[in-house]
Amino acid sequence: MRRKSDVVSGERTGNGRRARDQVLSGEPPTCMEGDADLQNLSLFVGDDIREAALAVGGIEDYLVQVTDMLRQAEIKSATVKGALEFDGARRLNELEEALGSLHRSLEGLYARTELLERRKSGIEENTIPPNSLAADA
Repeated sequence: MRRKSDVVSGERTGNGRRARDQVLSGEPPTCMEGDADLQNLSLFVGDDIREAALAVGGIEDYLVQVTDMLRQAEIKSATVKGALEFDGARRLNELEEALGSLHRSLEGLYARTELLERRKSGIEENTIPPNSLAADA
């Protein structure tokens, strides 16, 4: 099932030379094998990146439309009117929401990787760092 922003922005482009095209290819992350929480968090990050890329794509499509309009030998009022119908505020809101969600997902991913690294190095989760004991003395 495609998200609303995905449907509005058109068909997925697949692998291409631009970062947005590469993101929209939808390949799942492969570097997170072994930890289910890390895999889930990385999938959320991937989804948020795709949402942001789709929002950027909608804005980019609009800019291309306006650029094409300016390249015409004769600019007609109907063409300009069509360009004015672009809902830039909505597109920017979509981008802002996607970037906010991406940031929250990255915070979760950071917390999980930090926890796993501490466990791997043998540091307990509730251990007081040695430097803080010296400061209290």
